[in-house]
Amino acid sequence: MKAAILGTDMTGSLLAEIFLQVGYEIVVYNQTITKTEVLVKKGASAAVAAHYRAKTVEMLLHLCYNFLNTNQ
Repeated sequence: MKAAILGTDMTGSLLAEIFLQVGYEIVVYNQTITKTEVLVKKGASAAVAAHYRAKTVEMLLHLCYNFLNTNQ
């Protein structure tokens, strides 16, 4: 399954790691790029914008505090 996680703070990072462990293909996005780097090293792909690849995934988890900040 292919999933995208927007917002990789505590909850998003934990979910991404769990999904990676069970074999999901994960795309992650966070405004703070350093928060996605750890997940990329573990096998996730980094999205360049919040809407990047949104139409190509089967599951989209939006865990951002302020959606207006993700519409860049």
